[in-house]
Amino acid sequence: IVAPKAGSLEINALYKPGCMSRDQAQWIMREFDELVWQLCTESPDKTINLWDVSPAQGEFIQNSTFGPEVPLPFELLHHAFESRALKHPELPAVEFEGQWLSYGELNAQANAVACELAELGVCVGSRVAVIMDRCLEFPIGLLATLKVGGAMMPLDVAFPLDRVSFMFADAGVDVIITTDVHVGRLGNLPCQVVTILSERLALNPRALKPQPCHIASRTNEAFIVYTSGSTGKPKGVPVLHQGAVNTIFNQPHGFHHYREGNRLLQIMAIGFDGCQRDTWKALSHGATLVLRGNDMFDAMPTIDIISTTPTGIAHLGDPKQYPRLKLIAHGGEQMPSSLKDLWADHVSLMNCYGPSECAIETHVQQLTKYQPTTIGRPINNVTCYVLDASLRPVPIGVVGEIFLGGMGVPPGYINRPDEST
Repeated sequence: IVAPKAGSLEINALYKPGCMSRDQAQWIMREFDELVWQLCTESPDKTINLWDVSPAQGEFIQNSTFGPEVPLPFELLHHAFESRALKHPELPAVEFEGQWLSYGELNAQANAVACELAELGVCVGSRVAVIMDRCLEFPIGLLATLKVGGAMMPLDVAFPLDRVSFMFADAGVDVIITTDVHVGRLGNLPCQVVTILSERLALNPRALKPQPCHIASRTNEAFIVYTSGSTGKPKGVPVLHQGAVNTIFNQPHGFHHYREGNRLLQIMAIGFDGCQRDTWKALSHGATLVLRGNDMFDAMPTIDIISTTPTGIAHLGDPKQYPRLKLIAHGGEQMPSSLKDLWADHVSLMNCYGPSECAIETHVQQLTKYQPTTIGRPINNVTCYVLDASLRPVPIGVVGEIFLGGMGVPPGYINRPDEST
């Protein structure tokens, strides 16, 4: 509604709260005011660019583009775990179906396997496939690979063998780590195989003496995950140490529950990037990594933290059944408002967004009851631009495409230069 007032014009706008928020309506009015001001004050022969945003909106977009620049607390992904193992070797590190290893035991057994990998020539630049189902040996294999500078490639033993064979050839895997139970199934793959058993490792400790070829840098690969291949062949995504450490140590408000004494239930599939996020979030902060058994609900009464999809949250039912649960990190799907409102008063409900191609996580936002669901701002050392087809930043409320940058972006897909920029 435009009306004259004291020699000028007064503009009032009506908006429908169910369609937009008050803040959105105010932004629209500010931009309209800026446009009218330009039309009235610029010289008649000057062309007005309708795409230009107001200084206030430009500043808001700029501030929303860049995550804080902060130094990394550790150089390599496994260093935080090793620090915890030295300070508190007695704390429980990993648990599976009633059996568990302390931080000290897990570190010692990983050292023993790392010695064997080093003897096989694994070093910086090597890629090691850790192929298992959930068991105590799984994190041992991951840690051992990192300790000698290799990049781990976690794969679920249930994957079809032709899919595994493709990924092996594509990634150029040097060594397989598996357990006695599965070695027969993997015998035809053209790689050296290391079989491990926690009880056997406990009886044969070995001190690791890494050589210069085993010392990785932050720009070396930490692990490799493969996309689902739903649009073609799976693509290998290398995640560098610096990107992994940046993700694992991003601790916004609500994420303080990753700490000693708390228990994280690892639900995600072994080959999924979220599995690596959960594993290292727990082991880097002194928490206990609880590997899911056949029925995840059996462990839920003793769990403080889970990471799942909104569909997984919906299967949990009434949040009052889980008085110990403190944090749910979720992603992969849109969060229904009704589900958000059901859980937000009971736990820290963290909306986590980010593709594998950017070290798993680029945005985190705590969701609250009756507030709109967003992905929040970029995490530390990450940039996020929302651009149009001409690569211009879009105004607030305008549809655009997300362009991500910063520490989490790797050099490109494995053997896919045509799909890497």
